[in-house]
Amino acid sequence: MSLLTSFVSFLNEDERKNFAGLPLSGKEKLLRDVHLHPDKNGISKRDLLKQLNLSSSHFDKISTLVLKKAYVRFAGEEKLSQLKRITNNSGNPDFIY
Repeated sequence: MSLLTSFVSFLNEDERKNFAGLPLSGKEKLLRDVHLHPDKNGISKRDLLKQLNLSSSHFDKISTLVLKKAYVRFAGEEKLSQLKRITNNSGNPDFIY
């Protein structure tokens, strides 16, 4: 599971609406939308690579960019605030790695 997938799974309904409002375009927007509306079987990286026509490294880079924009959206530009938000609200310390 990617960090973006895990991050989105911990968002409540209001946070999901906020995440949906991220100013993204292109593949970033498609990736965000897939995470907001996963099918009943979940999200498979292999299927996403095929669906979005991306290499694994490009997928990882886009996921990282979307995740970073989400951190800024939810916690501001300051890195310490982002770290506090991630560790206090996620229930999963994997986000800090």
